[in-house]
This record gives sequence, C-alpha cells and structure tokens, in this order.
Amino acid sequence: LEKVYRKISNIQANFYSRITNLIVKKYDLITIESINLESLYKVRTSKINLQRRSFGKFFKVLEDKCKKYNKKLIKADQLFMSSQICSSCGVVHHEMKDYTLRRFKCECGYEEDRDENAAKNLMYYGIRFVRYKNVSLENGENEGEMYELQNKIKK
Repeated sequence: LEKVYRKISNIQANFYSRITNLIVKKYDLITIESINLESLYKVRTSKINLQRRSFGKFFKVLEDKCKKYNKKLIKADQLFMSSQICSSCGVVHHEMKDYTLRRFKCECGYEEDRDENAAKNLMYYGIRFVRYKNVSLENGENEGEMYELQNKIKK
C-alpha cells in the first residue's frame, strides 16, 4: 500500500511541476487567490475533491517556480471578491457568494461563466498591484474605482 501512495504522490508532483512550468513560462505576472483552504474543507460537497487536489502543494510549487524564473506572483487578498465583481462594469453582486450559481449575469448585459469572470478580475487585481504597488480594499475602495481601473487597463 505504501508503494501505491508513493506512486500517486510522484504522479501528483510530476503533474504540478509540468503545469506550473507551463504557467510560469507563458506569463510574467501571475495572480492567484489567497484561498482559506480550511474554510473550503468545511464545505461538505467539496471537501474530498479539494483535499485530493492538494491546492496548498500546488501553490507552493507555483511560488517556487516563480522565484526560480524571476516571475511576479501576486496573491490577491482573501477579502477580494473576484467572483462577485462584474469584470465589465465593476458592480458588486453579493448573490454570487452562493457557489451553486455558475453563470455571472450583470445588469450591464455582461454574462459569463463565474470562473472566467473571476479570472478577469484577478488579472485586473494583479495589474493594479504592479502598477500602483497595492490594491486597497479598505480606505473606501468601491465598485467605481475598480471600473475605472478596468477601463485604464483595457486601453
């Protein structure tokens, strides 16, 4: 049984290495969410899948590769609402806290997969961090400021 676990672990390590190599070689700036894995483990439906995927190990391998190849890795604050902000107009949709909602729909007409929308918001987050050296979620940042940022980046 120990050999089987070792083999699975080696396969997983190889996979993480290959995937992170692809990511790091393709992008100079990588933004990821600072996910509270413990709170996600408490969600019954995703507990087994998240533990099997070992996100913590993946993030560590990615971080190490970014250092090795001198790439910028930004960890978005846990309070950043990447899946709740419309990546087109910047309006916050608090109903998207419900993980069962898979389509993001906004009054501005923008509609996309929840994860695609979140990925765009993380991209904007990373670019803002690099340009302005911080992303303040306190001190009165609101949807309008994020929308202005997105318009600047799109130009």
